[in-house]
Amino acid sequence: MLNILICSMNMSIVAVIYLIVSRILSNKQSPSIRYYSWLVVIVGFLIPIRPHLGRALVTIEETTTAVPVVTDQAVHTKTVSLIEPMSVITGIYLLGAASFILFYIIRSTAWNKTVMRFAKEAPSDIQELIHEVSDSLKIRRHLDVYVSDCISSPMMTGLIHPIILIPCRNYGYDELRLIAKHELTHYKHHDLWIKLFITICRTMHWFNPLMIVISRKLEQECEFYCDMTVTSDENAHMRKVYCESILNTVSKAGSAFSVSPAPAITTNFYSPKQSLKHRFSLILSGSRRLFIGTLVAIILLTCVSGFAIASNDISSQDNRDTDSFPAETTTAILNTVESSAETTYMPTTGDAEISEATTYMDIIEETTYSQYFEDEAIPTTTITETTIAAYPSE
Repeated sequence: MLNILICSMNMSIVAVIYLIVSRILSNKQSPSIRYYSWLVVIVGFLIPIRPHLGRALVTIEETTTAVPVVTDQAVHTKTVSLIEPMSVITGIYLLGAASFILFYIIRSTAWNKTVMRFAKEAPSDIQELIHEVSDSLKIRRHLDVYVSDCISSPMMTGLIHPIILIPCRNYGYDELRLIAKHELTHYKHHDLWIKLFITICRTMHWFNPLMIVISRKLEQECEFYCDMTVTSDENAHMRKVYCESILNTVSKAGSAFSVSPAPAITTNFYSPKQSLKHRFSLILSGSRRLFIGTLVAIILLTCVSGFAIASNDISSQDNRDTDSFPAETTTAILNTVESSAETTYMPTTGDAEISEATTYMDIIEETTYSQYFEDEAIPTTTITETTIAAYPSE
């Protein structure tokens, strides 16, 4: 749990840095570079453990205190944990993650049932056109195509058995061909599986509000990357047709017959109005800028993000100290208990008295205890260094 919290904090810093950089270089980067850069950030969120290079700038320590408990029979070591609140935090975290994934499953199930209930197979001419586009993109699998009145945007759904859904409206040949090319490009890029990873990441870091911004940015860059791929070999006229199709989809987004919102693991031809200007600029310009340096920088930041804040778990060291405690001091403590139960005198040697400045090791080597008891004779006992160390100082 602590690793997830630290990972979320580290990667949030990386994400904010990239948000600033991407805004500055918005017109100088290729959509593919921005897309893969955000993928690296998502992977960083999904892997909570990162190698720590050198000493961290901020260290979070987990400590435990070992308290020895002495009894007449044995010596016990009682460990008092100082991080008990972590169990409460872990419980809250698991409850939030379970609630998030349960809400997603219920919403997705309801959406699929509603859409598929009113969906029907697309006409044969539409299916033939989509199969032709699929062959041109060298996609061996022919996806099933359905039309539905419950959606306002062409989309693809289904991880194991993906299908293409098209709204019930009239499309021109060129427009339908570009729409089919768009959805099949998503299939070729495995974008449905990428969206699954985003959903898992949002579940792991549901407590981090920055994940909403990150997931939206990645989905936006996913559409930009798909647009660049679709229009890379199209002429200027086809690019205008493509932009008009997007505008038509946006205008139908508020249809009363549409079911919204769509589940997370679906592609979408629709684009928010805020990003339309930038999207059309990329489509019409046909720019192929790369600027791969940003991608390399994000990879390096993600790999070393564990350096900023590290967890220094010293509880294992405490456990080692606790394990070695009985072997080193049990004899001394037991001798102390036994001696205190039998006698309370202060040993002396001859006429010499023990002063505060004189240590027991300097003046005592052997002492007999039988002279102090009249009823019972006690065998001679040699006071060793361990026994002497157990006597309280006067």
